Amino acid sequence: MTNFWEPGGADEIRQGESAVRAAKDAGVQHFVWSTLPNVEAIRGGKYQVPHFTGKAKVDAAVPAAGFRYHTFVVAPFFY
Repeated sequence: MTNFWEPGGADEIRQGESAVRAAKDAGVQHFVWSTLPNVEAIRGGKYQVPHFTGKAKVDAAVPAAGFRYHTFVVAPFFY
């Protein structure tokens, strides 16, 4: 999971891809990725919701990394 709200954290794509690489380099067999929908793609760019879209743009890196297993978690709300 990335942290959009952390100062300097708006580059979620860099954060997420770094997490994927670190997990792969560490030998992780099952990678769990907390993601959200790509609002820009869903709405054809009409709406900008970067704290959703940034996470979604990392999604492709997860299966591409070649983990034995991977799971995407889309939480409806964080409590």
